[in-house]
Amino acid sequence: NLEIKNYRNDGQSGGPYANIDFFTGGTNADSPDYNPTRRMRIQQTGQVGIGTDDPESLLELRTDTSSGTFGAYPALTIRNDNAAGYGAIHFNEGSTQRARVEVGNNSGSPYMGLYATGAANGITILASGNVGIGTNDPGAPVDIQTGGNTQDGTFYSTMTINNTGSSTFSGLRYDRGGVA
Repeated sequence: NLEIKNYRNDGQSGGPYANIDFFTGGTNADSPDYNPTRRMRIQQTGQVGIGTDDPESLLELRTDTSSGTFGAYPALTIRNDNAAGYGAIHFNEGSTQRARVEVGNNSGSPYMGLYATGAANGITILASGNVGIGTNDPGAPVDIQTGGNTQDGTFYSTMTINNTGSSTFSGLRYDRGGVA
């Protein structure tokens, strides 16, 4: 059974109405053991709560579980049934895309990408575990690629390690043969 209720925040009957609640469960509204469960609330502010009566943001999914089992913890699923397709969350300022999180299959090569603005090359994580910065196709566990940087006419990529909190050494260690 599905029941939808519209009522005032102060619990009084009569308008103006504030919240819309969606309930499921119960078998017969006339039965003394009828006890439907609230599943979703839309507040007069437009905030939507699933699993909560008092959402604190535009959309809040809430549950109380320690389970790591899919379906038991709160999750938002974005699904594309096309084998070569992808799904994305875009972060816009007005109509301008500022960043996006993209997950796709790329014709059999699963990846996750974090991109600033409309850039194609941000941070890409492949199913193999390879991470690319500045490349969508990292060929090593960490692959950093830049373009247009030159020093003495030679192209190069830069990685900076900066230790600002103590006098201990910061650096990048290369290990060729198991001894650092």
